[in-house]
Amino acid sequence: MATYLLAYDDSESAKKALARTIDLVSTRDLIVLVWVVPDEEKFTRFGDEGPGAAASRLERLNAAAGLVRRESRQAASLMLKGDVAKEIVDAGEKLNADLIILGHKGVSKIGPFSLGSVAERVTQLSGRKVLIVK
Repeated sequence: MATYLLAYDDSESAKKALARTIDLVSTRDLIVLVWVVPDEEKFTRFGDEGPGAAASRLERLNAAAGLVRRESRQAASLMLKGDVAKEIVDAGEKLNADLIILGHKGVSKIGPFSLGSVAERVTQLSGRKVLIVK
């Protein structure tokens, strides 16, 4: 049984990565969906705040895990808070993940071959295999 850590935030890129992960893994494998909420000062810039925001994120994360289960795959979900890339890497270590999977948001303005800042940092920080789904 292999363990796959999927960084998930309900974005289009995360949904693509989820679909690819379901195709990639066998029914014996475990997909752990990890949603990292950025630190407060960064988090409030995106307007995803307020009393119902945490419940909404958790509901969407659990819905994604339910989708994995409906596809006859094993799933677990984990909500974390902090530095997104660091929390993903740390979760990968704690779970002894065989592969960390992230969606590519294409937000880098440096060039067409650059990764988004989170994907780039995860690949730099992690000693584990990382798959970026475009």
